[in-house]
Amino acid sequence: MKRLLFAVAIFIYCSSFSQTTVLSENFNNGFPSGWQLIDNDNGIPFNSPSVNFITDAFVIHEDYDSTGIGDSIVIANSWFDPIVDADDYLILPAVTLGPGGNVLYFDAKSIDQSYPDGIQVLYTLNDISVDSILAGGVLFDTIAAPPYWTNFSVDLDTLGLENQTVNIVFRHYATDQFILALDNIRIDINDPSSVLNIPEFKLSIYPNPCKDLVYLSEIYSNKEFEIFDLQGKLVDYGYASDHIKINLKKGVYLLKIEHLTSKLIVE
Repeated sequence: MKRLLFAVAIFIYCSSFSQTTVLSENFNNGFPSGWQLIDNDNGIPFNSPSVNFITDAFVIHEDYDSTGIGDSIVIANSWFDPIVDADDYLILPAVTLGPGGNVLYFDAKSIDQSYPDGIQVLYTLNDISVDSILAGGVLFDTIAAPPYWTNFSVDLDTLGLENQTVNIVFRHYATDQFILALDNIRIDINDPSSVLNIPEFKLSIYPNPCKDLVYLSEIYSNKEFEIFDLQGKLVDYGYASDHIKINLKKGVYLLKIEHLTSKLIVE
């Protein structure tokens, strides 16, 4: 009965939302129309062929990991001569968010692991100025983006942006580092995987997204686990230890162990 009630609750909760992508960009067709840049540092790139062409806040560049196939990214530089603090802004076109489940997805990396660059996600309510952007609040921040392509997801509802028309802003910051890269920027509204990420879901798992194996942050020896899809259908179950083998199609699921639950993303 508990399993049935849990599945019904998932179905009712998710069926009231319809996920919609309101913005998606992979930069393969050049710098997109309607996107804006602010180069707030006015730094002079170091006289090196690796950075001397980066003369704006962000520029289009061939992906360093997939050359010769038309795969483009945007990059920003923090290696200046003389040294100044990098302060670059990539401003997305205005989008109207939904009543909930508003999520930003993007890929980011530092080109050199010895010189990592920082990135923030900010927002503004149609006032395209540095002061307004910085006053709005920080949705995401890391002082050192990882040296490999990493997909990030940012819950845009954390600062009460539901039902508002906003410009999401990427800010690159660093001092005498190297190059930050961004790609595959997307905004979804009414995303059920975000809507379901509510406080009582406290089971911690990694990696997430995963492929064929997920580890638990605590040991659940001989504890029963259940995995549901977003329609509330039980798709897998068994007994967990410190890990669970995953044999599911790509998608978003819910993993439940005793009273704890977590969103599970399978790549």
